[in-house]
Amino acid sequence: MLIRHLRTLALPALVALGTAIASQPAHATFTFTFTQSGSNVVETGSGTLNTGGLPSPLFGGGSPAIDPSSFFIEGGNISGAQANIYQTSFSVSSGPLGTGVESIPDAGIGDLVGFSSGSIIVPKSYVSGTALSDTDTFTGGTFSSLGLTVGSYTYTFGSGANADSIIVNVGSQTQSTPVPEPAAMGVFASALGLFGLLRLRGRRV
Repeated sequence: MLIRHLRTLALPALVALGTAIASQPAHATFTFTFTQSGSNVVETGSGTLNTGGLPSPLFGGGSPAIDPSSFFIEGGNISGAQANIYQTSFSVSSGPLGTGVESIPDAGIGDLVGFSSGSIIVPKSYVSGTALSDTDTFTGGTFSSLGLTVGSYTYTFGSGANADSIIVNVGSQTQSTPVPEPAAMGVFASALGLFGLLRLRGRRV
């Protein structure tokens, strides 16, 4: 009887815990992906950026371009837009994006978003954590002509609750979906194990 009672209590608790974990804020990520599409190179960007822990931004303007050797990518509408420029420092897991110098896309749509070796660029009205996206096309381009080196590059900034990262994929796809914090997953695994044990004991009674 006791085992059955504990099982009755454990299942709702497990469901509640899973819901709480699912609603926890995971570290945000913005991902730039460069693919060869026929005779063109297409850059697509999507994700969010956490600017909450950064100093007050500088105001400026910008338009899409890349400079692989200088850790610079800026995507968005080809006509450009006003921007907030946040100064920050990155922890770099790899070297520059390649050896190329500045290249400007032939077509572009979406939000103005980018980064350089010491700054993050977002639309002037950007609210931290909201979704951003862009698409730019380099007509007649190849990874070689743009000086892009195939691979995956991660640039992290901030710390604690404000930690965030920018991922750049060139010619390859990697997992970029935020995941729950390890500690939260450990609690969930323990609860799941307890429920399994109670279920097993219940069968033996």
